[in-house]
Amino acid sequence: MENTAFTVIKPGSPTKNFVSDAEFEKRLILHLVKNRIGVQAPLILAIQGATGEGKTSQTLEFCKRMGVTVIFLHGSSIGSEHEHVPVQLVQNAYLEASRHWKMNYPAILFLDDIDTSIASVKAGRTHTINSSLVNGLLMNLADNPTSVGSEKTERVPIIITGNDMTSLYRPLTRTGRMRVFPWEPDNHTKLRIACSVFEPVCPEGEDFLLKEVLTEYLDQPISFFVDVRGELIDHHLIQRINRIGKLDFANLDKGFTGIGDQIHVPLELIKHKLKLFSTAKVKNYII
Repeated sequence: MENTAFTVIKPGSPTKNFVSDAEFEKRLILHLVKNRIGVQAPLILAIQGATGEGKTSQTLEFCKRMGVTVIFLHGSSIGSEHEHVPVQLVQNAYLEASRHWKMNYPAILFLDDIDTSIASVKAGRTHTINSSLVNGLLMNLADNPTSVGSEKTERVPIIITGNDMTSLYRPLTRTGRMRVFPWEPDNHTKLRIACSVFEPVCPEGEDFLLKEVLTEYLDQPISFFVDVRGELIDHHLIQRINRIGKLDFANLDKGFTGIGDQIHVPLELIKHKLKLFSTAKVKNYII
């Protein structure tokens, strides 16, 4: 049975208030352009960085804005007890991206958190036939990106993300097949992104004070700020729900019309939630 369990993410309107990093964007633009105009370049761009710093969201937002379809596979989905299933999944995803190019729709194959997949050779992880097959396919694609088996394909740029690319099969990461882009946003970049995260909930006229507050938390990953904003929105919504009383779930849109533009919380509450989350025991924030 053909395995097509990947996600097709179509491009769309830019996300409001999203801050795209210029260096990150430049690396992705160069990767796509060089792979499509015949300039010698690795097929695979590996974005390496700490958990929660926005590798995935930056990539998806870039593709959304640039009109690029994403054929998305998470590393955890590239695994199965059945032989050949993972390699078929990656192969089918590449073929799907190729079909998009043949119809003149730009596309990439995006393997997210690759170091959580069977392609990783981390210490203690059992090396299986499936892991050999997946690594073999990726190396074959990098060496000959215009054919999969007997089928002729378009050259599809591949982007992968992970925390530690040294855990990948060494021959896969060699020069010519893969280029590693270390993503570690500096404090200036992180502050800009954090401010954009809180802009929808920050009271008008208090942007400067918010910036001062956020400066104290730049040691946190970007996902930390997203989580805090989510908590603030929950706080606002539960107050609204309590005022409404009994909810009519069949007509919720009537009771919450326009609420997306009305969620503003006091700066003191933002400060309180930031402090609360920063002292929490659970630090593994995901974006």
